[in-house]
Amino acid sequence: MAAGRFRIVINPAYEHLREAIAAIPDTIAATGEVIYDARNTIYRAHIGGVDLTVKSFHVPAPPNRFVYTFLRPGKARRSYDNAMRLQALSIGTPEPIAYMEEYRGGLIARSYYVCRMFEGQNIRHWETDVDDYKSMLRAFAAFTLDLHRKGVLHKDYSPGNILFQRDTDGNYRFALVDINRMKFDVHDRRRLFRNFRCLNIDSEEETARVARYYAELSGDDPDGMGRMAVELLRGYHREKARHRRLKRLLGKKKK
Repeated sequence: MAAGRFRIVINPAYEHLREAIAAIPDTIAATGEVIYDARNTIYRAHIGGVDLTVKSFHVPAPPNRFVYTFLRPGKARRSYDNAMRLQALSIGTPEPIAYMEEYRGGLIARSYYVCRMFEGQNIRHWETDVDDYKSMLRAFAAFTLDLHRKGVLHKDYSPGNILFQRDTDGNYRFALVDINRMKFDVHDRRRLFRNFRCLNIDSEEETARVARYYAELSGDDPDGMGRMAVELLRGYHREKARHRRLKRLLGKKKK
């Protein structure tokens, strides 16, 4: 085993793979295929005939190590727990398999979330990258409405975190990823509507299109929903611009 004490929680359906799953921290860098590498690293691997994804979270900064040990669950655990809740609500997400947390000096260090691989395309740049994208967007609007009616707020509801597949009958299936930041039992519609703010940061027209499709299904005013979604998008851009100005200002002060 890797250095440190590990906590391992496995979906009962995959208990027969416990030994191989427990070895992931030691083996994944050598045996897995890197499919994303930035702040966190995502690998694709095959264990016991299962095609799976392993998300390796970076070691938190010291203050967050304390927080994730004593005050709130860490990101890997939240990903697993949220996936379990989504499945119970019949909301698409890759099937959760396990999570692992390493503790060093009594504080959380490395952590891993393991789920089944979902072979899908994300909805980023849908107007250029997706054939028959208007049909896909109508199905996506229905998926979003179902999410909201079930009180689920995905705080990172952005194109890269929403995957889809199309079956042979032309039906669309969606799956949420990067799900460690979620809230359940949320029924404040204005709060839920913030999901429209960064669905397409490059196009007000496409943002409004999704909102109008949503309104047609929910019984809201399509034009009003479209205007609201555009204003949320503009607010998102204003917020990002403020953050950039603040970073530049702080950078100058440090010099």
